[in-house]
Amino acid sequence: MPRSMRCWRRNVRSSTGGRRSKRSKAVASPKARGVFEDALRAAPEYAPAHVGLANACIMQFEMTRTDPTPDTAALDSGRASRARGLPARSAVG
Repeated sequence: MPRSMRCWRRNVRSSTGGRRSKRSKAVASPKARGVFEDALRAAPEYAPAHVGLANACIMQFEMTRTDPTPDTAALDSGRASRARGLPARSAVG
């Protein structure tokens, strides 16, 4: 696992205690996206980073779902990341 992923996981666990408000999730999603994108630049075939990026993108879309113009680009990015992560994951395990 790339170092940046371990750091991100540790930060999330220690700072949130497992519970976050909607506002903190809205801030965390773009940050999480950045961390996963960094991890994928370092290790492009790292399946858990693809899946994590997909989750962050989909969460970002969910935060805008009821807005007049939802962030459908985030949803599309999430779907693409999921598609890249799942075949890589099955090849690993």
